[in-house]
Amino acid sequence: MDIAFLKDFIANMLATAIGAVLGIPLGLWINRQGQLASEKREATRRTEEASERERRVLGLIETKLEGNERVIEAWSGIQRRSGRPMLDGSRLKDELWRALSDGGELSWLRDLELIDAISNAYFATRLAKSRATEYRDISTDKRGRASVYAAEDAYARVESAVAEAARALRASRELIARSVHGPLREDVPQL
Repeated sequence: MDIAFLKDFIANMLATAIGAVLGIPLGLWINRQGQLASEKREATRRTEEASERERRVLGLIETKLEGNERVIEAWSGIQRRSGRPMLDGSRLKDELWRALSDGGELSWLRDLELIDAISNAYFATRLAKSRATEYRDISTDKRGRASVYAAEDAYARVESAVAEAARALRASRELIARSVHGPLREDVPQL
């Protein structure tokens, strides 16, 4: 055997062994760091997407709740001036809430207290709508079957339901505003 060949063989084998011992773990480490960075970017993207979807869903809900609040405020103003109940229950809207819940879009909302407040507002809105319809049916009964007391009782239930709806709408809109726009000025602690 040639000594030069043996020296070259051993030198190449050592270089290859050292390269494998150091290179393979280093390559695996570099690959893992790349995967972690990629996973972090993907998680950030998903979080941003979820936040954007939540903001859009809350924006839609806020718009509809604001509309219901305006209907109730208008009703209250007309009722105070005329002394007669004037609520048209068909103008109170709850279709968006039903569509969002049926379509699974409420899963984008992460704040359970907020979901509860919005749910209460829509429940109170549906109750006011139902009571207004009930009052209209009793007060417009052409056959004279409804007594004045039944109409007055129905009207009292309308007033109660409308007051509760107004309170629930206001509370849920305040929570939405805090969630979407951050704390309100009076919520910021003073130094």
